[in-house]
Amino acid sequence: MKAVDPGIKIGAVLTTPGSWPDGIVGPGDTQDWNHTVLSIAGPKIDFVIVHDYPTSTSEADLLAKPQTNVPNMAGTVRSLINQYAGSNAPNVGIAITETNVDKYKDTAPNGLFAPDQILTWAENGAFTVDYWAMHNGTDCSHVTTVDGATDYDEGGVLASGSSCEPPLNTPFAPYYGISMVSKLAQSGDSLIKTSSSTPLISAHAVHRGNGDVNVMLINKDPNNSTTVSLSYNGFTPSSAAPTVYSYLKNGTSITSSTSGTATTQTVPAYSVVVVQMHPSSGGSGSSTGALHAVGAGKCLDIDNSTTTAGTQAQLWDCNGGTAQALTRTAAKEFRLYAGTSTPMCLDNAGNGTANGTAAVIWQCNGQSNQQWNVNSNGTITSVQSGLCLDVSGYGTANGTKVQLWACGSNQSNQQWTFG
Repeated sequence: MKAVDPGIKIGAVLTTPGSWPDGIVGPGDTQDWNHTVLSIAGPKIDFVIVHDYPTSTSEADLLAKPQTNVPNMAGTVRSLINQYAGSNAPNVGIAITETNVDKYKDTAPNGLFAPDQILTWAENGAFTVDYWAMHNGTDCSHVTTVDGATDYDEGGVLASGSSCEPPLNTPFAPYYGISMVSKLAQSGDSLIKTSSSTPLISAHAVHRGNGDVNVMLINKDPNNSTTVSLSYNGFTPSSAAPTVYSYLKNGTSITSSTSGTATTQTVPAYSVVVVQMHPSSGGSGSSTGALHAVGAGKCLDIDNSTTTAGTQAQLWDCNGGTAQALTRTAAKEFRLYAGTSTPMCLDNAGNGTANGTAAVIWQCNGQSNQQWNVNSNGTITSVQSGLCLDVSGYGTANGTKVQLWACGSNQSNQQWTFG
């Protein structure tokens, strides 16, 4: 196919890591499916395909799965790609073409799980996450009551019109949960690294292209609201009350209000809220944080905090130091040592437009080789060249150099989170 049309993208279907039939070696084979397929096709494919249908023993068990399962699964898949794809490994993306739950399909638990699952996979390097399915159908033999609502065992986000169901296309809970993702992020926004002090609250956030910050909070406690204190690294929110979108337990719509503050929000029981915040100081659009390399788990760093022009950026363990603190400006710059007498900008060395051009620091000059687009798929591209900010050789060691390279299929060595 590629001989006829080099633009065709080819994906290899893998078994779900840790689930049947992963690890099973068939008669006459020497390895299981994933190792066999990737040993043959790894150097040639553009992406791998994984389905994720976690099994659960309770609502609480299900709602913990994005955090307990996804990072390990993503790491296993990426390790296999690195093992077998050779020099093509940086170009191989991860596509989650099916995911859903094994129970509580139409009711509140899936309304919480769906956005958490989608965003957690995106944060761990997937370039697409497809929720199964628009309509799935039910034989009406397993109708139950979950948290005060009827669960038809449908599996689609909209009713199929079966005899026991509401009218065709009536939205179920996961429809609203997935819709909340669009309240959090739009094309061109960048995922920000977040953390939560309790497993009952999931947090996801984006830095918007206009300088705003949006935060999603998911309360997994079925009975109790939770007051959440929000803190920010390198972002000062406006003192005005933020816009808050909410999907509540057993709700049939998404509501909006102007409520709470940018630092304190009360999240109702079994709900998803998105808090949309503008920056302070008249909305200058600048924010400060570290650039986290998704594939390596390290931060973009300048060796020894030097201010020498032409020094190539590298990866290093994230440490919160000044050599890792970048300010994203309204002019699309990434500035280091902002506020000092020697601010420096992330720069395409020598105005380079070829693969392998070094990403360096240079005196800020406002030129396009110091301007960067932060994209919704996690990539950061040079305005001048269109090339992606890239971790050389898919490295993960301290000192690995950062360069520019043609953008691949959303591979994790070209994916970054800022915050």
